[in-house]
Amino acid sequence: MHILLTNDDGVFAPALWALRESLLRLGRVTVVAPRTEQSGVGHAITYLAPITAERVRVQGDAEAYAISGTPADCVKFALLELLSEPPELVVSGINLGYNVGHYVFYSGTVAAAVEGAMNGIRSVAFSTAGSNAGDLSAIAAQALRVLKVILERSPREADGALAYNVNLPELPGPSQGDPRILFTHHKASAFPERYVKEETQGAVAYQLDIPWREVTSSEEGCDVHVVQAGMISVTPLRATLTDLDSLRALDSREGSGPGEEGSEPRPRT
Repeated sequence: MHILLTNDDGVFAPALWALRESLLRLGRVTVVAPRTEQSGVGHAITYLAPITAERVRVQGDAEAYAISGTPADCVKFALLELLSEPPELVVSGINLGYNVGHYVFYSGTVAAAVEGAMNGIRSVAFSTAGSNAGDLSAIAAQALRVLKVILERSPREADGALAYNVNLPELPGPSQGDPRILFTHHKASAFPERYVKEETQGAVAYQLDIPWREVTSSEEGCDVHVVQAGMISVTPLRATLTDLDSLRALDSREGSGPGEEGSEPRPRT
């Protein structure tokens, strides 16, 4: 199996290389990652300026491509320019910080996986609690465990349309065993946020703060609730923004055909 690996924390991020070590058990891994950290850029792409790609060595003889763009750029550029044929799997991460709730929309980690899915390739994004930074090999082993489950269970007819958003909780002690893996739905929860005011030599700046310990959700089975409960959340995402339930409801009035509201045409926007 050929795997394309990227992230949003930059090509030299230790969590990226810990994940690579685990993925090598599945096959060949090509690393194409941002040259610098690109956290919070969402699905931004670079098109008003040129992109550069540089081969770099990391951890001895391991090589990677450092891209002067976003995580989505890395996947797009790899598929269009760097690789002679598409990989069988796109993996993004491991991000140190959860990507659940509204933060799925801001995440460069998730966006890289969605970019892979948009190009017809099964893709997986991995994020975890920042407190796991001290044991990256253990969290990478859990990521591989989850990935094997996804590869076994994911519907092949939908592979090209799906990106799996995986969030790994704070790891329990070795004696407590592996966290349970649950397939979840995405809950677009708004989290408590605040700007922290900073003053330096008369200049005022504001830093966005996300108090993760205060994040809650009472909706069982959603990504936020499952991670809070100490389990692994796996959420299949589609690269479409259409609310099909609303679309069906809007077109369901008796006597109305597609694009009609009674006898009057539906206005175009």
